[in-house]
Amino acid sequence: MGDSHASMMWRGLSVVLPQVHFQTAVVFGCEMPLDPRPTGRVCDDLMHQVLVRDLDTARPDAVLVIWRWIRLDIPALKRLHDRLAGKGIALIVMGPTPEYSMPVPRIMAESVRRRDPGLLARTIEPRLWKNDRELAAQAKAIGYTYLSPLKAMCPQRRCIVESADGGLLYFDAGHYNQVGSQTAVRHLIANDASQGWPLRQALADTSAPTY
Repeated sequence: MGDSHASMMWRGLSVVLPQVHFQTAVVFGCEMPLDPRPTGRVCDDLMHQVLVRDLDTARPDAVLVIWRWIRLDIPALKRLHDRLAGKGIALIVMGPTPEYSMPVPRIMAESVRRRDPGLLARTIEPRLWKNDRELAAQAKAIGYTYLSPLKAMCPQRRCIVESADGGLLYFDAGHYNQVGSQTAVRHLIANDASQGWPLRQALADTSAPTY
């Protein structure tokens, strides 16, 4: 569940882990309510339907929250975890994906034109690292499972934006294309064997490569 970043990562998850049944609830461009109440707003009403009204019927093994994470609401995240835990449902939070101040294709073109290989590193959004650290720390305090695309895709803060054959993994400043989404999921799986359900465990039942 989440915004356009959830839709983006769903494409990779569903391909790399075909044996896991992912259901999606996505509202593009929303500041996603983690403490949903029906208000008449599309964002609020959809998340209330998913997390309150239909939860007992759907009975998922886990709820995976993927969001742009511009603003962190840790108390609401804890309330969501506690509400799900009371029903025996795990909460998995996927942190921010690498995001830039302008479209990645443009950055790469400008980098070549200016002969400036450091341009990509200088245009990444600085808030990402702080939010990633905070979400990781709160995972231990609250008890949810945390998946970090930044840790997986940015070793030593040098983010991967190209595939092995040189194709770009982005179509704009912050969204992976289909190949990028699959690449990020495979790196998440390979990055940490302790991630647990559903990535590493699910991968044991598939032949999908992990790099």
